[in-house]
Amino acid sequence: MDPMKGRIHITSYTDGGDSVFSAPAQLLRADGGVTIEYLTDGDRTAVFMDAKEYRMEREGDLSLSARFAAGERSAMRIASDGLSGSVPLFTEFYNFECSVFTAQLLYFLGDEGAKQRFRLTIVFEPMEDA
Repeated sequence: MDPMKGRIHITSYTDGGDSVFSAPAQLLRADGGVTIEYLTDGDRTAVFMDAKEYRMEREGDLSLSARFAAGERSAMRIASDGLSGSVPLFTEFYNFECSVFTAQLLYFLGDEGAKQRFRLTIVFEPMEDA
């Protein structure tokens, strides 16, 4: 199946405030879910969403990767300028609606005493064919 062109919209809510990111993107259906590819500050970024998990990978000047699944602990891996490390994360809630290409996440980044709560809404908006 050919990629579907559109825009990705990611809204992030934290104690420090809200932010909205939007970029041209393409969506591919595979493995019972979807992969959305787009650029973040010139870096190639891809997210995979299905009923069980949300995975993201960014490659470039700043590389990030993470896996989110409800009730699970994992880590966000970060690399830049030859340095790399990881930060623990816990996913409290994850929901994916394939029919409308929308996901919601609630997770905590950091370890005890330094945790920050994040809530994300990810929406893929298909472009109408001309």
